[in-house]
Amino acid sequence: MSNGMDFDIDQSSADRLNQGMSLGGGIELPFDAPVFWWLNGAPANRALASANPALYFGGWACNQEDLDEVKDERGGLPAGLVSTDIYTRESKTIQVYSSRMLIIAPIGFRQSWSGGNGQTQTRSIQWAPGLRQHIQVLALMGIRLDNGAYKSWGAVTLSCKGFQAAYLTSALKDWKKALERPRKEHAPQIPAWAFWMAVGTFGQNIDTKMVGKADAQSPVTPVNLYVPKEITLETMRKLYVGKDAVNEMADKLEDAAEWLGAWKARADHPAVAPGDDENYIPPEPAYEDEIPF
Repeated sequence: MSNGMDFDIDQSSADRLNQGMSLGGGIELPFDAPVFWWLNGAPANRALASANPALYFGGWACNQEDLDEVKDERGGLPAGLVSTDIYTRESKTIQVYSSRMLIIAPIGFRQSWSGGNGQTQTRSIQWAPGLRQHIQVLALMGIRLDNGAYKSWGAVTLSCKGFQAAYLTSALKDWKKALERPRKEHAPQIPAWAFWMAVGTFGQNIDTKMVGKADAQSPVTPVNLYVPKEITLETMRKLYVGKDAVNEMADKLEDAAEWLGAWKARADHPAVAPGDDENYIPPEPAYEDEIPF
């Protein structure tokens, strides 16, 4: 059994990081954190499985412009991102970078339930009939090094709605559960969120699930979590984000406090009219995967 000395960390930063990832809990972030949203795959795109895997298996997408704005200061784009054109139901073309999976270390989590029409929109911090879940996870994005370890590429935001929001929430909870025993043995002072996790789609076969009401179901490719077959001390050493990254995460958590609490503040105004510019929440796209910011 390890005494935990393999992992160097400031306990105050660890404590703040644990507070940020409390799953189940119009403001802009004061730093760049490009938004990745979930892109459902489709069996019809099987011919693209190698060249553009996110379109077949499902994966993450981010506006190209948003990533291009930060790539120089971050040393270029992470390997594995594919330039992709997405066509919406309104025949609009969105240029994105896509990837089947992302390596992340979660910092903070916000969720709400929203719905309505073009005249009145509702956002609530509790579920109610007719409302759809929306979560956003502020995180560091990791890139793999030649030695098999990882380092931070910078802050990003993961955004999911509807069923995918539930799948992502489950992935986060499952990662914490998967690390519970090895953390207790090797690194009890290190938060689960200080270890890189992989979220996306994995394997050689497309995973589709039918969701929705019985008379109006549609297929989705769920957000999944990759869990190593065995999480040893050596595995944890490779996945640990490091003391500097934990400090960065804790600082960003503090800087993002207003952003993380903004949805709860808006929940004080459950129904708002379009003319009320301060509190109006624009209608969400009819198609879940178009641009769910």
